[in-house]
Amino acid sequence: MTLIQLLFSFQGRINRTKFWLGFLIYFLATVAWYSAGIFFYLMWQRPDHETFGIVAPFALIVALIGLLVALFWLLALGTKRLHDRAKSGTWMIAFLLPAWVLNLSSEFVDESAIADKYWISLALLIAESAFVVWGLVELGLLPGMTGGNRYGEDTLASSQG
Repeated sequence: MTLIQLLFSFQGRINRTKFWLGFLIYFLATVAWYSAGIFFYLMWQRPDHETFGIVAPFALIVALIGLLVALFWLLALGTKRLHDRAKSGTWMIAFLLPAWVLNLSSEFVDESAIADKYWISLALLIAESAFVVWGLVELGLLPGMTGGNRYGEDTLASSQG
């Protein structure tokens, strides 16, 4: 499997090692992308730059494209890893969507007039973290299915023989 297939294809299976390698590349690329975005945002926000009003929408579009590429990348990695566990890639929805909704809910709680918002925000953070940890355990720690399945041959079969 090539690096492009590892990072962008939804076909086939990958073992835990390839998943963590792809996740490391994903993490480093995301950190670099957002660091560059913050740098350019701060650079163009200086008062002596009159072009910030022109550049800001362009920077937002570039950031959005980066976010979509990162999401696609994460979904492709997770899907192939789930295939190795003999599960459909749609399980990625169960890992990501509830965590995203809980995170969004905590933002609304922080801005509301609820008296006990600290405890509610903490409960939402714990619930969100549970989905993220469940996803990481399922994708990164549990072994794949031995032998072939409907998604492809065992990824470790060639290295064992």
